Amino acid sequence: MMHSIPRGLLKFLIIRIMRDRDLTGSQIMQIFEEHTRGKWKPSPGSIYPLLRNLEDEGIIETIQIEGRSKVYRLTESGRKQLDIMMKQKQFRPRAQIGRMIWFHLFDPIERLEFQINGISNTIEEIRAGADNLKKASRKRVIRKIDLLLDALTELRELIGEEQ
Repeated sequence: MMHSIPRGLLKFLIIRIMRDRDLTGSQIMQIFEEHTRGKWKPSPGSIYPLLRNLEDEGIIETIQIEGRSKVYRLTESGRKQLDIMMKQKQFRPRAQIGRMIWFHLFDPIERLEFQINGISNTIEEIRAGADNLKKASRKRVIRKIDLLLDALTELRELIGEEQ
């Protein structure tokens, strides 16, 4: 089971999942566990201090307290920050850190297999989300898939057939 991810990425992910609904800290932990198919569930020691910081920054607010449980909501300021982060793709460098570290620990053959497995996982994710694409998005995605197909054809020619 994975134990942690970069803190800046966790902050972004929390803000992103709160875009569509109000959540408690335990619900946030459960969502991460579900979305990683049980491979990662952040600890309360990671989530609750980050929620307090987000609240101090005005990104989220407490809207309800039930016993020891707080329900948090993304503020308008938080929504604006999320939009900026998404447009500037500020989360990408942090998301790539773990991948880069693992990549450099592999030998050349393992690197290729690692990359191919990543492509396979991405294809599965695209397959799973394809039905939810709007018509305009479909055209854009198809153009990108065509570019990928061209790149894969070039790669296949570069590697060549095994003799």
